[in-house]
Amino acid sequence: MSNSISRDSVIVVTDQHVASDFLDDEVVLLDVHKGTYYGFDPIGAQVWKLIQAPTPVAKVVGALLEAYDVEEQQCFDDVSELLEKMRTHDLIEIRDEAP
Repeated sequence: MSNSISRDSVIVVTDQHVASDFLDDEVVLLDVHKGTYYGFDPIGAQVWKLIQAPTPVAKVVGALLEAYDVEEQQCFDDVSELLEKMRTHDLIEIRDEAP
């Protein structure tokens, strides 16, 4: 993974493999080429909703800070970890700037 995640990084959802469905507060994703399902808890689902258009990491962190009682650095670290997992599974791309 060439790009490290910063607050200025932009998250872009890949649309070539993934179908998603929101179930209550959770989301289920399907990689149609690999036949692999991914499930995210309510916070992961909220992140997924926020990144449906190219979105800076700072905007995602800001939205979560408004919704939850969490320290900013901890929120950024947790979001970065989730985004790395998503990137590892080719669900998203991380770009240095907006497309």
